[in-house]
Amino acid sequence: MAHPHHIDPLSLPFTPIPPSSSPDATVKLTLLHCGELTANRVMWRQRDTLEEMAEHETAVIFAAVIEKTVDGKTERWMWDLGIVSDLSKLGPEMEAAMRPMATLNVPPSAQLPELLTHLSPPPATLDTLTGIILSHAHVDHAGALNEFPAELPVIAAPGTKTWMDRTPDAEKPIPAWFWSHPKFIGEVGEEGAKGKGKAWESIGSYERAWNFFGDGSLWLMQAPGHCPGHQVALCRVSTYPDTYVLFGGDTCHSRYIYTPFPTPVARSDVACWAHPAEGPADTTKGTHTMHTDLKEAYKSIARLTRMEMEDDIMCVLAHETMYSEQAHHVDPQSLAFVPIPASASPDAIVKLTALNVGELNARFVQFRQRDTLEEMKAPELIVIFSWVVEKIIDGKMERWMWDMGLVSDKERLGPELAREMDSRFVFNVPPSAQLPELYKRLSPPPATLDTLSGLILSHVHVDHYGALDEFPAEIPLIVGPGTKAWVDTSSDDDRPIPLSFWKHPKVISEVGEEGARGRGKQWQKVGSFDKGWDFFGDGSMWIMQAPGHCPGHQVALCRVSTSPDTYVLLSGDTCHSRYIYSPFPGPDLRSDVACWVHPSHGPPGSEKGETTMHVDLEEAYRSIARLTRMEMEDNVICIVAHETEMARELDLGIGQMKQGWDKWKENGWKKGKESGIQPTPISH
Repeated sequence: MAHPHHIDPLSLPFTPIPPSSSPDATVKLTLLHCGELTANRVMWRQRDTLEEMAEHETAVIFAAVIEKTVDGKTERWMWDLGIVSDLSKLGPEMEAAMRPMATLNVPPSAQLPELLTHLSPPPATLDTLTGIILSHAHVDHAGALNEFPAELPVIAAPGTKTWMDRTPDAEKPIPAWFWSHPKFIGEVGEEGAKGKGKAWESIGSYERAWNFFGDGSLWLMQAPGHCPGHQVALCRVSTYPDTYVLFGGDTCHSRYIYTPFPTPVARSDVACWAHPAEGPADTTKGTHTMHTDLKEAYKSIARLTRMEMEDDIMCVLAHETMYSEQAHHVDPQSLAFVPIPASASPDAIVKLTALNVGELNARFVQFRQRDTLEEMKAPELIVIFSWVVEKIIDGKMERWMWDMGLVSDKERLGPELAREMDSRFVFNVPPSAQLPELYKRLSPPPATLDTLSGLILSHVHVDHYGALDEFPAEIPLIVGPGTKAWVDTSSDDDRPIPLSFWKHPKVISEVGEEGARGRGKQWQKVGSFDKGWDFFGDGSMWIMQAPGHCPGHQVALCRVSTSPDTYVLLSGDTCHSRYIYSPFPGPDLRSDVACWVHPSHGPPGSEKGETTMHVDLEEAYRSIARLTRMEMEDNVICIVAHETEMARELDLGIGQMKQGWDKWKENGWKKGKESGIQPTPISH
């Protein structure tokens, strides 16, 4: 049987959600952070290598309070109960089973029902609760059920009671004495668990939904796959316009598995992992997942993705660790490191020319995190680098462009993309600095466009593909794996590159494909990177996958001298500031990636914000750690595409070029970083 995979969410039937008929047809939600689980191996979101699968993975645990005024009286319902603060409360068998799998971080004050006493407005005593609704019967959702009053009714999804009743006590997913504690447990739709609903209906992308309060303010919807009796809750939280929060339970365990942004094709897979009884995680691929029926789980994930595509719905998983909490810097010393293969010949080098092709002036901080909301309102300036990579092969000079900067006129990008750019940036790209015009001044001449062998993009973003349509269509374009699927499956409004630009080159290939192999033969581990492609076959340029920023993001490790070997790592948008990746004076002092408020969500600095420059911030931090680890090598200098500090240190102005990278070490071009000088605070 074929392994289940993601399903196209747009292939699902979609029933419009009935609009509100009254401003009172809403619920009030309070999200409760009940603690964290740190898995001792990756168990939720699939990684690329066994080494990565052996790393720890942390997930938050959410519960919620749903408040509803019914017939003039406020009802308070718990949605899930989190987990106990002490695993010993689960009994010796379950404690013994869980300890090799995960570490618990649940202070007693964060365990329910204790946490409920802090609910605002008071009173928040247990006698103010109307009932408990479980997304499903797992220990990190049923919490300390036996510490709630037995008189509180518990409502579960259809199939839960049969599962629990037929499972031997020693194998039950929650302790038997927890399950037997409530005096009433009903399944949605049964007598006592109907609320004001009358029948199962199709709602949005879900086939079976129950209108619990009768006015469309809370739909309990069946979402099979994770376990028997798994359900989610669609809550209307405002009217005029109607907006919704969809509590997704354990439909999956990471935002990156269901999110349709930047495109559904880029969704991560559900993790398949090795149970500790099967062997070490770094030696065994494993077949376990967090779902009892993975095929059904992927269907439910597609339903969640489809709902998230609606502008008025926000999905929140039970373990959806938010950007501000989830992703942090990774210790670069924890990464596996494969020595960079030494040169076999003095000719196993490339010649580099750095080109300053302009500047982007962000209207507010978007690249490097600042300490205060006031500082986040300030403008933030970055340079834009492109590179020429020259290589002699069989006595003939090849010239390759690495990135092509930015267009000088944003209107050339089309109205949607131009409007998005204008809301966030001011362009400073004189026509003379725009490529291909700037290329014509390359030394030594001739530098006509017919001397170019090809174009390589670190990724398909507006400040990297530049005026692609002004290069000869015959010049091949090489991009990172995953780029073509991203561009081709994006809608016109969401496509990261104008279609006229994308369709201009006659040949577009991904590294490793026919036409984009160069002299490489296979992906290899190089330094701290798991996937490197020896493009020229002699180790002079390794094109390496660096995920996180966007689909298909890649970097290039270029050997610029031998005896000794020295390298320049063209780092693309792995991050956008030296201070985010530099290990000097110590990796612990690296700045964070900025989390900001998108202009469509509110004024800059009005709140902390969750938008970043990366589609997968957790992966981005891993790639940043790889960059940090490479920078720790004495013979490697990393340069991100927007490393303004380097442009200033080399006095490299807009429209200027810099050669001599074979002497970067002797010339002390890395000393600015090695000094460990930290960024100057913004003054007001």
